[in-house]
Amino acid sequence: MDQFHSEDGTFQYARLPIGVTREEAAKRLGVEDLGAPVAGMGDVATYSPANRPTYEGQEAAVLLEFQGDGLTLIKFNFLSHEKETLVPIYEELTQRLYELYGIYSRSQNEQPPVYSESYYWDTHLDGSLTRLALIYSWAEQEDGSTAANLSLAVGKMVYANETD
Repeated sequence: MDQFHSEDGTFQYARLPIGVTREEAAKRLGVEDLGAPVAGMGDVATYSPANRPTYEGQEAAVLLEFQGDGLTLIKFNFLSHEKETLVPIYEELTQRLYELYGIYSRSQNEQPPVYSESYYWDTHLDGSLTRLALIYSWAEQEDGSTAANLSLAVGKMVYANETD
């Protein structure tokens, strides 16, 4: 968790800093290549390497977003969708990130049956927003069960219609 804040004060992952190329990202992840993009628009492309890191025994998919050839965002999506599994991890991550990075912005959204809570830590890099975001969402199902999602994202916020 302490690898998300760089010496210059921006939010980026120390192992894969903002701007690293696709080839360098693959090398640092220990894979031959990142494979085909799983999503994209304009010059923004998202890759999901086969590597699956774990946190507290829970596996996460990794999404790497590139604008051009430079990495802009890393997102860790926990693969479990069970609220009972994700809530303790969410609460622990919230506390750990607060202890490491201090004051945050928080947003909540309630549009039944879908709900979400997000915590954000922001700073700027060369005039661009860099962010660490913890996002938890859940949906109440018709059968009474609850499906949940938890993700942690870090990097430069780039949108498909932005240009340098």
